[in-house]
Amino acid sequence: MHPPPPPLPSSNCRNSEKRKEKSRKAARERRSQESKIFDQIEDILPVSSKTLEHLDKASLVRVAINYLKIRSVVDPLKGMRGEVLPLTPFPSSSLHCLCNLVRSK
Repeated sequence: MHPPPPPLPSSNCRNSEKRKEKSRKAARERRSQESKIFDQIEDILPVSSKTLEHLDKASLVRVAINYLKIRSVVDPLKGMRGEVLPLTPFPSSSLHCLCNLVRSK
C-alpha cells in the first residue's frame, strides 16, 4: 500500500492568503496617499522645510490647524485696512511659539 498523498491546501487557506495580500496592498496604497497629502501640507505651510522635517505627522497637522486659525483672525483684520497677508515664512521666534503651543496640547 502507498501512503496517502499529502493534503492539498484548503481553499480557506488560499482565500485567507489572498485577503491578507489584498489588505497589505490596500494599506500600502493608503500610506502612499497619506504621504502625498502630508507633502502637500508641507508645501503650503509658510514654514521652513528644515523645521518641518523635525515634526511628526500629528504635529504637522496641529501646526496646519493653528496656522489656519491664525489666518482666520489676522486676514479679516488685514482686510479692514486693505492689506493682504502674504504667504511668507513665519519669523523663527513666531514659529517656535507656534511649535511650543502645538507640543503643549
